[in-house]
Amino acid sequence: QSGEGDTFTAENLAQNRFHFLLDGLDEVPTGLQSQLAERIAAMAAELPQHRFTVTARHVPATETLVAAGWELLELVPTSAWRDRYLAQYDLTIDELLRDAPVLRQLGELLRLPFFLHIVMELRVDGRLPERGDAMHLANAFIDRALQSPELSAIASVVRPWLADVALTMQLAGRPELSLDEIRQVALPAGANLGPTEDVIDRLTDRSLLEHTDHGIRFVHRLLADALVAEKLIALGPNSPGLLELIAPAVAGASGLRDEWLPVMTFVGGSDENWHEALAGRDPLAGARVLPSTASAGDRRAAALLLWEYYVARRVWMSGPGSRPSLVDDAEAMGKLLRPGDLPEVTDVVLGGIHSPSPQTRSNVMDVLSSAGFDHELLTLVRITDRKSTRL
Repeated sequence: QSGEGDTFTAENLAQNRFHFLLDGLDEVPTGLQSQLAERIAAMAAELPQHRFTVTARHVPATETLVAAGWELLELVPTSAWRDRYLAQYDLTIDELLRDAPVLRQLGELLRLPFFLHIVMELRVDGRLPERGDAMHLANAFIDRALQSPELSAIASVVRPWLADVALTMQLAGRPELSLDEIRQVALPAGANLGPTEDVIDRLTDRSLLEHTDHGIRFVHRLLADALVAEKLIALGPNSPGLLELIAPAVAGASGLRDEWLPVMTFVGGSDENWHEALAGRDPLAGARVLPSTASAGDRRAAALLLWEYYVARRVWMSGPGSRPSLVDDAEAMGKLLRPGDLPEVTDVVLGGIHSPSPQTRSNVMDVLSSAGFDHELLTLVRITDRKSTRL
């Protein structure tokens, strides 16, 4: 390093050693990223006495650096990083969740810089939904990107096309599509948007889509699921063959396909017709997706159905074995109890602390924590759980 206060000159560059930190390669227009990566790699090769670090989300341009001999490191954010980030806003995670309970449904996503940064931007701008569900959040993320100066003029036609792309991925059973496959998703007729590649680049620049080694995908499944949900709500459950595809009936029994649960968490929580149709095919799935705005009677029945299902089977609600959804069943139950008007259901859950099943006792903690019960009650439940374990 040069001395403090020295002017950065060609002579200084030749006589000293520097570590250059180049942040945000992925924020450069997509068409220029690989070219810029090549120039950075060439510069680093010409100046071997210096060190260079480039930061970016995973974009094809990073492979240019890897091919030039650069080491690729993937940063794994933790809750400690999240807490330091929030401290810049004089916030703790508990305060953020108390101000906007809907964020509880993001779970581990709040450890990811991409999502937490957008959440704080929306909060500062006064556009962060305090209530509702994860679909409200996903829509806020999508709206934020589409309302940018680069996209606002075409947002009304690009959003339906994005929903078609997301539905194509869902039907294909893959989180990404090749460029040729995306080209087959027709752009809106009469809209002068240019080639599909240009549209993809503009959406990539606004952190909606991203390139992968095998094609193109949404930056997170949350956004794709919300767009598929929009499409399903527009089509309705009576669209020919659609309900049968999502919750097929076989040999007199019917049920929701696991791969459709994340999407239907959004759909069933936002559209009464879809919820009624889904619950008719799969009552347990209907209970999982029931929104916290439903009537107390509907929430009571759904919460008890979920609780009794797990008590009878003595399995954990949360953890690696839980179903593939944005929220697990403990969070689904917590959502139903969160309004605070189902004391009789809360009593049933609390009674599980005396169960001989460790899974049931663990589920008590998970449900009450998801429902937002105060720390004093949770501490008392933990103490009771320890006593039950010893007995």
